[in-house]
Amino acid sequence: MLAESQSLKDKNIGSPSQLTVNVIDWIKYIFSKWKIIALGIIGGIVVGVAFFYYQKAHYTAEYSFIITGDKGGDRSYSGMAAQLGLDLGGQSGSVFDENNIITFIKSRSIIEKVFFAQLPTSSGYKRIIDYYLTIEGLSKKWEERPNEKIIFHNNVNGRTIKEDSIITVFYKEIIDEKLSVEKPDRKSDVMYVRFTDVDQKFAKYFVDNLMKEVSYFYKETKLKNSRNNVAILQSQLDSVKNSLNSSITSVASLIDKTPNANPSKQITRTPSQKKVVDAEMSKMVLSEIVKNLELAKLNLNKQNNLIQTIDYPVLPLEMQKTSLFKCLSISVIVTTFLSIISIVMLRLFSILKKIISII
Repeated sequence: MLAESQSLKDKNIGSPSQLTVNVIDWIKYIFSKWKIIALGIIGGIVVGVAFFYYQKAHYTAEYSFIITGDKGGDRSYSGMAAQLGLDLGGQSGSVFDENNIITFIKSRSIIEKVFFAQLPTSSGYKRIIDYYLTIEGLSKKWEERPNEKIIFHNNVNGRTIKEDSIITVFYKEIIDEKLSVEKPDRKSDVMYVRFTDVDQKFAKYFVDNLMKEVSYFYKETKLKNSRNNVAILQSQLDSVKNSLNSSITSVASLIDKTPNANPSKQITRTPSQKKVVDAEMSKMVLSEIVKNLELAKLNLNKQNNLIQTIDYPVLPLEMQKTSLFKCLSISVIVTTFLSIISIVMLRLFSILKKIISII
């Protein structure tokens, strides 16, 4: 025993320097434990195959589109409209700029509206948030515990704090894990909205309703100024038309009252001449209003379709699963590494035990 202890001291086996230098010895030792490594590899194969067959499939619904419209507004049109006090509603600096659209699509106000949209099921239409509860298993849990069940109100003002809290959790989960909005190529105007989930129907209808809400918001806000401009010009057109018709009638009436007016007395012709001037001015104003009305209608038509769909998801969606080769590769590498670590740790523990016994 003393001889062995002396030998250990001479070789200084427990020192870090000796362990570093004697790499070949460690490699030989590790390979001498090939049975443990083989068990690790077999375990990795079993784990990889099991993971491949028991993993949940994921489905990605992809919606591609481009942002169209008059970016920044036509300068010549904008100058003419400014003289009339009209707003052509150009896109410059709007929420629909390419720099803002990604944030806008992922905003809570839009996602929350999608939660309360409808999707078709085998038993009829169902709100997306209720369908999501079923996917997450909360509906089944609430069936077992009716007292804990929560009914979500469409009206924001009618919701409880608990409802808002659950919606917040769902929103963060969707933004962080399921929804992505990107523009991969700066030179291209194409943008992509992708939604990934284990339920392909949920993925498809979530994206469809999301883009529908974005388009609806645009029509309700972006086109508001243009519609107001058209309405104002149409009202002005009707007013000037009535004024022109009135002036023409008045001129005819005054001429009829003095059919044989004395040419030497111009005063008798003054009223009719005033009405003629009024009529001519009304005609000029009417002509300009008609031009500007057509301009406003043209601008409204140019802004009518902000989002042009390129492609949209169609059921069935492509199933996405980690390949068997990838599952096996990762699991075998991990279990083999763990086997080697365990072999090394066991030897270090044995060496440490001998050193302690010497001390």
